[in-house]
Amino acid sequence: MTTHGRRVSVLGVPTSAGSHNPGQEKAPAAWRAAGLINELRAAGLDVEDRGDLPVTPYRPVEPAGGLRDADRVVEVAQRVAAEVAAIRAPADCPWSWAATAPSRSARLTGSATAAWCTSTATQTSMPPSGAIRR
Repeated sequence: MTTHGRRVSVLGVPTSAGSHNPGQEKAPAAWRAAGLINELRAAGLDVEDRGDLPVTPYRPVEPAGGLRDADRVVEVAQRVAAEVAAIRAPADCPWSWAATAPSRSARLTGSATAAWCTSTATQTSMPPSGAIRR
């Protein structure tokens, strides 16, 4: 497949930190199983799959100050930031995704199905079917 000269790095962030319930950490594997990487390549992108960060499973804790499990949410966000900084280059567009719950602390890492292109600083919602449209 001929690429359009656009290179992207895909990073999975399997976390349920800050969630009300377990399960969100399964999202990166589900996106891959649904064919996200192949769809991106089929759309003409040069894709580097960086795999997943370590799983951060659900931990049932009571909210403190309205935030649930904020220390672990911050830890995940810091790991994401470090990994994106390591893979970012002028021609790259790192994408990461995180499945999060509706708690305020979880929203620090994104929405349920989101990908970020840090080179343009825009947030793009990805269709659940995995279909990529340009």
